[in-house]
Order: sequence, then structure tokens, then C-alpha cells
Amino acid sequence: MSTLHLFTALLIAVLALSCAMVSLAQEELSQQLEEMDDVALEMICTDRGFELLRDEANPFSHEQYVEAARQCLELEAEMNKLLEENPELLEEFQA
Repeated sequence: MSTLHLFTALLIAVLALSCAMVSLAQEELSQQLEEMDDVALEMICTDRGFELLRDEANPFSHEQYVEAARQCLELEAEMNKLLEENPELLEEFQA
């Protein structure tokens, strides 16, 4: 096998391992969220500045709280990535 083939095979193996690790981390997060009570799940959002809009006639199910918390965490991660890639945005917000 040539060096290029070995490098390509190694790169593919590393990418596969990375994908597996991300999948495992997502499964662990899902399990942790499922085990939390609704108040703690809502706090995940409110602590990050998000508000859950309620319909008093149709209260949220536990699964909806879990999904809301997951979305709040994803939004926070996206915002952090955006600010990391564009630090000038943070300066504009602080001005």
C-alpha cells in the first residue's frame, strides 16, 4: 500500500471514530435530559435567556420539555460558535 492509501485509510478511521464519539455524546446527553425533571429542563432554557411560551390549556409533556432543553443547548452552542468565529459581533453587542 502506498503512503497516500495508508493516510487516506487512517483519515477515514479517525473520521469514523469522531462520528461515533459525537453520536455517543448525543445519546448520553439525551439520556441525561430524559432523567431530569421538568423544572430543571426549563431552567436549562431560562438560564440561557430563553423563555418557554406556555399554553395553559395544553401543558407541556415531559418529552416536550426534553426537546425544548435540547434546542436551547443547541442554540447556545451555535451562538457560541458564531461569536467564536466572529469576535467583532461580541464587541458590537457590548457597545
